[in-house]
Amino acid sequence: RISGAIIQIMFQLTLVTSGNLSFLNWLTITPAILCLDDVFLTNNLSSFAQKVLIGTPMTSSFAASLKSGSMQLLHTPMPRKVISLAFFMLMAKLNVKVVQ
Repeated sequence: RISGAIIQIMFQLTLVTSGNLSFLNWLTITPAILCLDDVFLTNNLSSFAQKVLIGTPMTSSFAASLKSGSMQLLHTPMPRKVISLAFFMLMAKLNVKVVQ
């Protein structure tokens, strides 16, 4: 799942740089980002981006507990809920005319 998301993101970024239907390429990147899990994001993002996407401050003990699987995230952080809901609403709005 992670490798597929990375391949998809890299491919779409290549298309974005060409300028051909760039808006659609950005829309295609969004679901690929949602395929990345918390452990991958904690290992590869800055602490500010981690706070926004994961909703918790990164500490070495928190990262270790995520990697070991001993700590489960019991709730979805609010920023992630908002981003997911916004993405859902955008996809629903853009697909209304296609379905009709």
